[in-house]
Amino acid sequence: MNIIELIGGYVVHLVNEQHVSETLKAIGDLEFSTVQIESGAFSDKNSLIKAIYDKFDLSVFLPMIPSGWDGLSDLLWQKAMDSGATKWAIIITNATPLLRNVPELLFTFAEIIVDLQRNITAARIEDHNDTIIICILLIQ
Repeated sequence: MNIIELIGGYVVHLVNEQHVSETLKAIGDLEFSTVQIESGAFSDKNSLIKAIYDKFDLSVFLPMIPSGWDGLSDLLWQKAMDSGATKWAIIITNATPLLRNVPELLFTFAEIIVDLQRNITAARIEDHNDTIIICILLIQ
């Protein structure tokens, strides 16, 4: 069993390099808001949190980078709720070394995203608003 099977392919998707163009076209056609991060931009929890913080422009909500997963999740929650976003795609390019060297980092990040998606969806259903889909695309 690999990491994707453990966390569920509905949030994390492995995309082979030869299918990148058609995948990006599909998420564009489906009107996903996308954030792209080169895997070389992070190698541990703090650098991944910083990369997400920067790419999602979360400084609007907090002028300092959060130190943990809970702080990041709270900021992403605020971003989603304030923007009314319904579809996010987090694209991590050149993901093979990360899957090989620090799979637990990606696993933990995916868990955070699964919980975030579930919590935003529950809140929005309660308020009779649109739910959210968040996916992580790992480009190999």
